Amino acid sequence: MSQGKYDLIEEAAIDIALNAGYMMAKGEISVTDSRELVGFIKAAARTFELIGYDTEDYIGQVDMFAKDRLTKRFGASPAIAVEQRAQLEDEIYIIYSCDDGKSYDSMRLVGATTNEDTLFSIIGNEILEDRMSYRGQSKKIGFITFRQDFQNNNIELSALGNGFVHQTDVEQIDGYLTSDEYLDIYDLLHMDDGDFSEVFYGDQDLSSDETTNLEYDDKPDLEDGMEP
Repeated sequence: MSQGKYDLIEEAAIDIALNAGYMMAKGEISVTDSRELVGFIKAAARTFELIGYDTEDYIGQVDMFAKDRLTKRFGASPAIAVEQRAQLEDEIYIIYSCDDGKSYDSMRLVGATTNEDTLFSIIGNEILEDRMSYRGQSKKIGFITFRQDFQNNNIELSALGNGFVHQTDVEQIDGYLTSDEYLDIYDLLHMDDGDFSEVFYGDQDLSSDETTNLEYDDKPDLEDGMEP
């Protein structure tokens, strides 16, 4: 990533953080974990720069973007947010690659986390890299199916091919995203459909009939605008 691009993302992150502080003070959003907020702000800033904006109205557009994304992510009631966070911290997800039969001898550790966003970002990356499949599909088509289920809160880990996730209790292990590769997948999973269409497909039509014509071999590159 060029220094200029990094500086723009850093500036957007500061503006989004200012909006977050204001909205928290006004009681418009509820944040129970500061690390989650920091990770979200970084990812949102990257997304804002990726989708582009009118440079003559940067402040207005970044403010509108920030308020929309922060409300969608943190606008739930504090009781729900606390319950969800407590549930996540009680479990650890251990991700393995494996053969089609999910035999024990074939399992190789990919990662472990207590954070569901990290879990799904790791799996999404494995699908795009064609190391795992989801509902019988891999690469771009598999990722689209995976993302649709993610957006609908309908992920079925049993539908993974060449992958297995073991859940077990744990007191607490930090499980937040650090790898740029997984942050890219986090961005894709959390974008709204309009932004996802622009970044993932470029100018292609997003109708279900057209998605079957996607090139399967190239993993999207966030920094290059994700042209297929």
